[in-house]
Amino acid sequence: MKILMVNSSRNWGGTEELLLSLSFELKSKGHEVGFFLRKDSVTVRRFEEAGFPVWCGRRRGMGLVTSILKLSSILRAERFDLIHIHRSHDIIPTALANSVAGLIPVVLTQHAWEFSKSSLQYLVYGTLKKIVAVSKAVEGKLLETQPYIADKTVVIHNGVHIKSRINPDPDYWKRRLALTGTEPLLGIVGYFHKNQQELIGLLPRIRESFPDVRLILIGSVDERKHIFEDQAASLGVLDALLFAGFIPHEEMHDALGSLDLNISMHRHEPFGLHVVEGMAAGTPLVAYRAGGFPEIVEHDRNGYLAETQEELLQAILELLWDREKREEMGQSGRERALKLFTLERMVMDYEELYRNLMK
Repeated sequence: MKILMVNSSRNWGGTEELLLSLSFELKSKGHEVGFFLRKDSVTVRRFEEAGFPVWCGRRRGMGLVTSILKLSSILRAERFDLIHIHRSHDIIPTALANSVAGLIPVVLTQHAWEFSKSSLQYLVYGTLKKIVAVSKAVEGKLLETQPYIADKTVVIHNGVHIKSRINPDPDYWKRRLALTGTEPLLGIVGYFHKNQQELIGLLPRIRESFPDVRLILIGSVDERKHIFEDQAASLGVLDALLFAGFIPHEEMHDALGSLDLNISMHRHEPFGLHVVEGMAAGTPLVAYRAGGFPEIVEHDRNGYLAETQEELLQAILELLWDREKREEMGQSGRERALKLFTLERMVMDYEELYRNLMK
């Protein structure tokens, strides 16, 4: 099967990492995978370096018109069997190109809460053969605005490559951030718009019980860093705040597995790859009961899902005190990840979807 992945993202994030893993697995199974990407985005270099054929287009003005014509030409010349879109923004340009090329089946994976705001929503989503939501939470939100596509929608949970070894490198953070190795470590993963300030605000109360606690912010550092530092300084906890920056995907097992707790304060996470990666490494999640988290975590068995800030704070404190419970949760989380959220399971689900669309 020959598949064209379409993704106009400027940046490299969880969706792109997932797309790379999916494409490698499809390629290993004998499928041909190519990419149509946004010109001058960081994704172009990453997918080219990974050995995939890449074509580029622009997103605005006359550049968009040229890109639609270019995509149409590529679809005709390369004879793709299927188009897989990964951003709803790409539906209309792809549909226009496809209408000229010969109506190849198109599937969209809805990775986020961003839905098409076109006044022609019915026509926009009507061009798709199938719509994949990465969680039931995303599917529910999508169907609130487009109930007429219910028969086209299916949920395929994201999956990650789970290493055979569960024991992470215990010295990972000691080596990377010059820690002693005795401090309780909390980690929070993601872009700096994911409500990190709320957790920083809880640090003074956490330090009353754990004076040496450290909060590691994992993710590309942006202009919000000084806001976090100013907040922490005003609370007297600046020394507890550590910026790890971007962590290569191949190091995430050690990075997440050597934390005591994986924390999320984000109430609008569509799925949460880092949650599954943390579970696979034996680290439980503490988060709010929101977004896609309840589909991943079994409350009080392999993580803790709080309703209120106070409940979340108490869960952090209790689990930091109770190492045995943390380890039990970690083992349960790894077993759940192996059962439900492997990369192999996700790829099998997509292959089945592709085959059904080709019938």
